This record gives sequence, structure tokens and C-alpha cells, in this order.
Amino acid sequence: MKREYFLTFDVQSAAPRLTLPFLMIHGPNALNPARADKFYSAVIGQKQRAAIQSKGQTDIYDDPAIVRTAASQAAAFLKEALGS
Repeated sequence: MKREYFLTFDVQSAAPRLTLPFLMIHGPNALNPARADKFYSAVIGQKQRAAIQSKGQTDIYDDPAIVRTAASQAAAFLKEALGS
């Protein structure tokens, strides 16, 4: 998607309304780490952060090793958060 579609989309306002367990998987080379940090800080519910190392944003979706790591982190978080 082109960036222009996201310019009017305000994801930040949703952060304080999150009530479900929230896991942020992000890294310093992913898209806009400062905005991700701001969002994470504003989440008031149960939350956890997992850092990943990537070359940029797209390899988070395209690199099988990163996808496997993120999926494992998500599964572990949900298992703990949901008591399964």
C-alpha cells in the first residue's frame, strides 16, 4: 500500500482503548520505531514487547526466519496471557 493512505489514519488514538492482551513485535529497523514506542507506551492493558532484528520493514513479512520467530513469540505470549 502507498503511504498516502495512512497519512489520515490515526492509530495512536486507539492505544489507550486496548483492553485485550497486546504483544508488539517490532524492531529498530522497522517502520517508524518512535511511533511504535509511543503507541506501546499508551497501551494501558496487559502488554509485552518483543524485539526483532530486520534490515527494514518488508523483511518482517518476507523473511521466513523472522516470521517464524515472530509467530513463536506471539504463540508464547498468547499462551501465557490466556492461561492455556
